[in-house]
Amino acid sequence: MDGQAKTRRRRGRPSSEDHVISREALLDAALKLFGELGYEGVSIRDFARRTGVSHGLVSARFGSKELLWRAAVDRGMRGLLSWVEKPARDNSPEERLRAAATNVLMALWANPAVLQLANYEGTRDTERLAYIVASEPVLRILDRFGEIIGAGVALRLFRETSPVLFFLLLAHGGGAVLCLKPLARQRGLLPEGSAAEAERHAGAIADMLIRGIRR
Repeated sequence: MDGQAKTRRRRGRPSSEDHVISREALLDAALKLFGELGYEGVSIRDFARRTGVSHGLVSARFGSKELLWRAAVDRGMRGLLSWVEKPARDNSPEERLRAAATNVLMALWANPAVLQLANYEGTRDTERLAYIVASEPVLRILDRFGEIIGAGVALRLFRETSPVLFFLLLAHGGGAVLCLKPLARQRGLLPEGSAAEAERHAGAIADMLIRGIRR
């Protein structure tokens, strides 16, 4: 009887263990799961089971699967933005662009679920993709790259370049090297998997892209 009651509590009402798990930890877990399985492959019940909390807690905190997905995307994109906004060593357009590009790649290396989810949704013309594209953090990231590239163009350091194209090549091209970690290890790119090793590759990728737009 006690076991049955415990099972019922896990399926419905929040238990005392639920309150130990923070909202941020749940969103990180949701982002990872949506990145791995896609939106259609995740249910609230399965998410609750995987994270060890009650179905009722997830519903109480987030309401629906769509709202959980949006909250997870918001957290992931805000995290990416925080890396992009880190200051560069000097104020030259080239150094600022190198720092922003390297930081994007390091953010994706630290949290590859952001890129996995974006790749999954990027193959589908849905309201979810529209939500990502129009989200404030993504727009601010593109504005940041646009401002830096524009400053370089004004100084005749860079050729006219679309910041959207630059970012897509950076995140979805260069990001694959750091986020597809098993593949990178198989090809001898990240055998150690250390942050220092990842940063070396991130810097090299950033330099390649900058050379491509330099006058």
